[in-house]
Amino acid sequence: MLFSRMNQLFELGRHQKVLILFGLDICSMIFSFVLAMLLIFPINALPPVFILWRTELLLLAFSQVMIFWSLRLYGTVWRYASVGELLKLFTACAMSALLFELLKISTHAFDFPEKLLVVNTIVCFLLVGSSRVFIRLYRDYFLYQEPGGQKQAVLIIGAGEAGVMVARELRRYKSKAYHLMGYVDDDVHKKGKVVAGLSVLGTTHELDELVSQYRPNEIIIAMPSATGKDIRRVVGLCRNAKVTYRITPGLTEILSGKIRVDQLRPVQIEDLLGRESIQIDLKQVSDYLAQKCVLITGAGGSIGSEIARQVVHLSPRQVILLGHGENSIYHIHQELLLNYPAVKVVPVIADITSYARLKHVFTQYRPEVVFHAAAHKHVPLMEENIIEALKNNVYGSKQLVDMAMLFEVEKFVMISSDKAVNPTNVMGATKRFAEMLVQCASEKKSKTQFMAVRFGNVLGSRGSVVPLFRKQIEMGGPVTITHPDVTRYFMTIPESVQLVIQAGAYGQGGEIFVLDMGEPVKIADMAREMIRLSGLEP
Repeated sequence: MLFSRMNQLFELGRHQKVLILFGLDICSMIFSFVLAMLLIFPINALPPVFILWRTELLLLAFSQVMIFWSLRLYGTVWRYASVGELLKLFTACAMSALLFELLKISTHAFDFPEKLLVVNTIVCFLLVGSSRVFIRLYRDYFLYQEPGGQKQAVLIIGAGEAGVMVARELRRYKSKAYHLMGYVDDDVHKKGKVVAGLSVLGTTHELDELVSQYRPNEIIIAMPSATGKDIRRVVGLCRNAKVTYRITPGLTEILSGKIRVDQLRPVQIEDLLGRESIQIDLKQVSDYLAQKCVLITGAGGSIGSEIARQVVHLSPRQVILLGHGENSIYHIHQELLLNYPAVKVVPVIADITSYARLKHVFTQYRPEVVFHAAAHKHVPLMEENIIEALKNNVYGSKQLVDMAMLFEVEKFVMISSDKAVNPTNVMGATKRFAEMLVQCASEKKSKTQFMAVRFGNVLGSRGSVVPLFRKQIEMGGPVTITHPDVTRYFMTIPESVQLVIQAGAYGQGGEIFVLDMGEPVKIADMAREMIRLSGLEP
């Protein structure tokens, strides 16, 4: 009954919770004053002393509450409170005591001993701080816990910050009861120690033994900064142990907000990329986009739409989404309108091979930065449609280059491909041709800085092998590859776009930028991994 009543308190609205906390603090402050006097004066002296200093007591309590309010302690989410919040709480108690002492010295109106003030400050911090700690402990260990029923036994791989965050979230998750067995971590110094209330049971090399001993229903991989090689090894161990496994979001996703249980997801092929993800602080290189009109061609595609998502974060004056497919442009336009209403985003349906249409667009919007992502990129398809490949990838790029020079665009960044290196197919040859057009334009007397960005296969982009393999697996197979020895370099969509934006900052004209993508991946090995991630065997 008591737990049920307390659970109802946690369901109250924000303002009601603040009022309850406010009242609790007043009571704690008065009680701390009484305790402080008990520690200093004999019991028989308390009534007259309390009556003598009742005005000072009320003034001190009032000043403490006001300082708590000014330091936004009533706006703190104590569910996630840490040492930093407790230090802030102590600072507030000390400040109120100092303020009271300064008032006493300046007015000579109070005869209040400093010893009592110091003891009261310490006791007040302990009482008020205890109430905050209780809130967190109650939420973590008691709130919404079912008294019985089947619980999901869980092992967490990774006893770092991410693992601790996952453990805390699982403890307070409303809709499902979890029994946390402990951590598995490769830091041998942590083995046998307790981290956030859970023991580190062993290393990943002992995972088979730990699974046999503890019999978890699920393993959660909380290693957001691990390399693809490490993730592949851990996934292989989980698979061999025949245990269901999920993974936390990546490091950048964690930094953007707390981990929630519903953010845990199955391991994806992107997690198994054979190198660490590239992380670039775009704000350090984005000055050239601030308050500028930015035109993105192919804005409805996987690369173009991601460029748009990242550019809107960098304070452009206007973003022009140019594309030939109305549905894809409509979707990215609606997404940006919903998530970034402060940025002016304009959808434009246009064919980059149309000189008249492009001239009208450039005349109307006067773009200062152009990201050219529009292209035909399906390698086998372009082998059968050479004229269209030339028309779109070469002639369309030529039209855009001419417009950029005519309207004195400041920067022009073209998206190219690693297939443009010694091209062996039509798509690669047309991309190399487009690169040469950009390089030739940069040698002319123009105010535009032209550059190209070359990268490999983008995981999850339209036309890449990953969506094709996923569809083939969903249909029950077969998963087809062109040759067992084919290898490719891979990168994620956010990585490729970060490179594009960074290139625009570093380029002075005529450069071709390339990302160091580590070792190439065999397509056959990737297909096998994807089949296994789907719970099947190749």
